[in-house]
Amino acid sequence: MISVGNEPFTVTVNGKPFAVVPYTIRNNDIVRFDSPATTNAAYLQDLKDDFDLLYAEAASRRRMMSISTHDRISGIPGRVKMLEEFIKYARKHNGVVFMRKDEIAKWALSASNVPHEG
Repeated sequence: MISVGNEPFTVTVNGKPFAVVPYTIRNNDIVRFDSPATTNAAYLQDLKDDFDLLYAEAASRRRMMSISTHDRISGIPGRVKMLEEFIKYARKHNGVVFMRKDEIAKWALSASNVPHEG
């Protein structure tokens, strides 16, 4: 098994390539706003810090950041504002794109330089 970190990779399933899109519970609002709860400001800073490190690493290898939100948790005004601020922050950086996981999987299956576990 290879270690791929924050990057999509493929595996062979029933003789066909299958895309694996990494997921982290760290940036999931269910975890961050539950026990022990964090503030919107602290979560925003954590997102920026995670992004900054991944962006720096992306100078030498492809990186991906996953953020999971749920309408009943992050759909409240203060948290929507916090997420909007993070998106604006990330968009200021060259080369950053925002994609759904199905779009990432399709890309991983069509790209020639995606790591393969096998």
